[in-house]
Amino acid sequence: MKFGTPTSLVLLATLFATGCGSKIAAVKGKIAYRTKPVQSGQITFINAQGSSASGTINSDGSYLVTNVPRGPVMVTVKCVEPEWQTKTDSDEKSIVSKSLVPVKYNTPETSDLKFDISSNSQTIDIELKD
Repeated sequence: MKFGTPTSLVLLATLFATGCGSKIAAVKGKIAYRTKPVQSGQITFINAQGSSASGTINSDGSYLVTNVPRGPVMVTVKCVEPEWQTKTDSDEKSIVSKSLVPVKYNTPETSDLKFDISSNSQTIDIELKD
């Protein structure tokens, strides 16, 4: 095959588009806590250099995150709901966020979720524990 021919150019373009040698990946899966799907929130994949990619957690616990850096990553999961709180010395109310999953999963410093992203497309199901 001669380079520069239409066939070879299409082949090269296809290899490039499918991520041959890509340093990013698409990761999908489901997140559960106490055996029930986490119904909202955000999941973030962070590598050692600080590169990250985030996605939304759907009502069935599923997620899809694109542009995830390949290699070892830490994962954070945040799922909060607003809650009204009354100050004790007045009738003034303010909104605070109440975490619906253990708070240890909210930051990379405390989350124990670690995975190796080794392919262009990967499925990772996560069961959060107390």
